[in-house]
Amino acid sequence: MPRVEPERNYRIESEENIPEKYREEVKRRMRETTNDTEFCATSITSGKRGEPISDVDTIKKIFSDSQNWYLGHGTGGNGDETVIESILKMGLKCKNSEESLMYDDNLRNLDSTTVNLGQGNASLFEYSQENLNHWVHKESKQIVIISLPERYVLDKHFSMFMDPYEAFYVESEEQGFFTRPEFVRGVYDANTRSFIPNENYYQNLEQEQQNQLLEDVKKNYMRSFAEYSKVPPSEVREILPFNESEFEELSMEWYQKQLERLQYEKEKGENTITFDAIRDAIDAEREAVNNSNWLPEEEWE
Repeated sequence: MPRVEPERNYRIESEENIPEKYREEVKRRMRETTNDTEFCATSITSGKRGEPISDVDTIKKIFSDSQNWYLGHGTGGNGDETVIESILKMGLKCKNSEESLMYDDNLRNLDSTTVNLGQGNASLFEYSQENLNHWVHKESKQIVIISLPERYVLDKHFSMFMDPYEAFYVESEEQGFFTRPEFVRGVYDANTRSFIPNENYYQNLEQEQQNQLLEDVKKNYMRSFAEYSKVPPSEVREILPFNESEFEELSMEWYQKQLERLQYEKEKGENTITFDAIRDAIDAEREAVNNSNWLPEEEWE
């Protein structure tokens, strides 16, 4: 029966498969850089609670931005103010630390702790009101609303293992992964039918802060794409959110990851003892015993 080979996590067969314009730079980076597994966060701007908004039309407008993707997180019951303040300050925890995942894998990504409300549009708030006012999880009355620029949500078609929201994470080695507080849009209060905005939501920041924040997001996007995507950037160029120079950077990161995996597999193959080698060693040992002066114990009597 033939042995089933595990699915490879790389596409290239050799260095020659790397486009010539990237090849030397990719090899140079492999010699000179170390793997960086942390998510990029130049600086963090904690959230700031604004004045409650009761006007329905104003709340509808908050949910209507078609360039953003909306998710909701119930805080339980009437809402623990300590929890809400912590989310505004640090962001929404969405994934346990790697060490904790060994014991508790319930919190693995943003999807595991939020309800997907959808893309912003003029009817989204009206369509979501039933859910917001009667939140199923712990009958929550305080719903944290996450709003992400959709163009940086990773396409799951790149890989079934890809977390589409990784570009928006910041990592704490001890505590795990958080969706950055700049993407907390605010808190919906189902008791009063009002919305408490986050005054430091990313669209409200100074332009320089927004630019730096989105630079971090783009770097995280590139990191995640290179890590998980089996699709070369050139095959999905039209749907990637990058200009030409950013696309070139993404391509080099992707090919670097591919070459690292190819070399790892080659080294692993060279150092792996095959079943055939083990069987040959056993046969050789048996033959050596048969040709020796060794006799079974009962034959020495």
